[in-house]
Amino acid sequence: MIIEKLSSLTVKVSLTQEDMANHNVCFEYIQKDNINTAKLISYIVHEIKENLGIDLYSENLYIEAFSCTNNNCILYISAIDKTDDISEPSVLPPDFIILETNSAKNIIRFSVELMKYFYEYHKSSSLYHNRNVFRMILDTTDDYNGSIIETAVANNLKYYTDDLTLAHTKEYFKCVLSNNAVKNLSGNKSF
Repeated sequence: MIIEKLSSLTVKVSLTQEDMANHNVCFEYIQKDNINTAKLISYIVHEIKENLGIDLYSENLYIEAFSCTNNNCILYISAIDKTDDISEPSVLPPDFIILETNSAKNIIRFSVELMKYFYEYHKSSSLYHNRNVFRMILDTTDDYNGSIIETAVANNLKYYTDDLTLAHTKEYFKCVLSNNAVKNLSGNKSF
């Protein structure tokens, strides 16, 4: 088991197949109502306190699990501020949007529309790829994020604004266009 601090509220835990077997857990059955999962999470929270000094015992936790090669598993564990009535952990600043699709055509079509209608609100963008999934990290001014998200959804793109998706993208996806991805994908057309 490898535990890494990603932020003051988020920890990444890498579990091997052996770690999961020691706790009678497999990726397919990781769920909050499973007693073995609860025991594993309790053990991990204890290890986080021991190794990183972060006490998560009295926190509401948001946990995301990702299957990896060789039946390994990655968990992202975040403390949720109890005063916030939200279902996600701390979110990125509102000027960041992460877009996802399994179609290069969708991301290109979106890029053309963004350059055509919202060019002045685009600061930078990077494109990532992993196993037929494209993710674009888009940095914008927050003036028209609602309209940009509507344009993305109209082009069959999913969108995210959480730091767990950002961390997952940067760690497990390959960056294929590191700067000005929207401009490059739109063909650098001036509208």
